[in-house]
Amino acid sequence: MFLPLALFALMSSDVAAGNGFEGCAGRAGLGSGTVAHFGGSHASEESIYVLDASDPPSFLVIPKAGTPRRIGLPDPRRPLDRSGLGRAKDGSLCVLSSGGRMLLCFDPNSGVQTREQAFPSRMQGIWDVAGAMAYAAYDNESGRSLLTAEKASDTAALSPLHSRSGDNLLGRMQANLFSCGTGTADQTPCWFLEPAELMILSRDRPPLRMPVPALPGIAKQYPIRSLLLTEDILWLLVNDPPSQPALIAGEARRLVQWNRRANTVRSYSLPPRAKALIDANSRNALVLFRDGRAERCGDLRGVTP
Repeated sequence: MFLPLALFALMSSDVAAGNGFEGCAGRAGLGSGTVAHFGGSHASEESIYVLDASDPPSFLVIPKAGTPRRIGLPDPRRPLDRSGLGRAKDGSLCVLSSGGRMLLCFDPNSGVQTREQAFPSRMQGIWDVAGAMAYAAYDNESGRSLLTAEKASDTAALSPLHSRSGDNLLGRMQANLFSCGTGTADQTPCWFLEPAELMILSRDRPPLRMPVPALPGIAKQYPIRSLLLTEDILWLLVNDPPSQPALIAGEARRLVQWNRRANTVRSYSLPPRAKALIDANSRNALVLFRDGRAERCGDLRGVTP
């Protein structure tokens, strides 16, 4: 299923140059410290879990109500990858390790390791997709099921998302570099990295595919840094064009808010070195920066710095 290009072009023409409230509200009060090496996030009904893949690793837990806390993880025999975070059917939080060759799972309350599993091939990422933990392998073939999702009895392909084609082996591998953001209980925003293609995945209907917003000042290659979906709003953290010709993309300096119900798009300038989106509401998003701080950015009316 594709979003009509003409409709998206109309939506993209409604970009707000500024409304007097854009920007960031300063540190968002993560009292348990910063996130030095962001590895992924998971949002439950009660809390947001952020993987800090530092040495030693930990989860930063940000409750919807209450004070953030940090849960230390056991010093792993293998380094944790920074390629996403998923919640397994037993409630444990799982990450990739050893360059996508291993799955490690931890108790979300104590940090105790609960599972270790080897994969038959390397995985490029792990996420919560349409209500289930899912992972994607590096794929150099076209037309194959790209995502595998955990289910009650075994694993099952999350159909009908298939790997893309390319001119040769390297081209097919690059065409199928893939990532997902944070979504709702039944919908998840994902994207192919390059050529960039946005989609919203769900279990009961085909992927909703859409082009990247046609906004000025966005990198032509690898434009997307992070995605987050609420009920009506798709938030995008996008890269600037590179400052040097040798670079593929520049820093993430722009936050894009696409209201799917109202068919409007707004764009907000950000401070340098934005890294990921970890939470959002209908007006603003919680943005993690590379120095580990988190700031509430977007429409800041009523937000106290």
